[in-house]
Amino acid sequence: MADEHTFDRRMSALLQQLATLPEGLESSRPGEKDNARQEKVRSALENLQSSMDWLRVSVKYLVFDLEATKRDNERLRSLLRGDSQDREE
Repeated sequence: MADEHTFDRRMSALLQQLATLPEGLESSRPGEKDNARQEKVRSALENLQSSMDWLRVSVKYLVFDLEATKRDNERLRSLLRGDSQDREE
């Protein structure tokens, strides 16, 4: 769980840094070329943020699934051990 918390904290910090990038780009010289470039950068950043959000959800799901699988394996192992102990008696 500490790793998940660290991941969330670092992901949030990265997204905050990405959100500030377009503001810095607006200070460049005006012109159609610059505006088109800024719009491409904004679009790329929005896509990146969307991908990062999707990645965050996917990682959380995978961690949840892994923990559930471990619990199921432990339960099944204990059932198998219980069955083998019943046979020995």
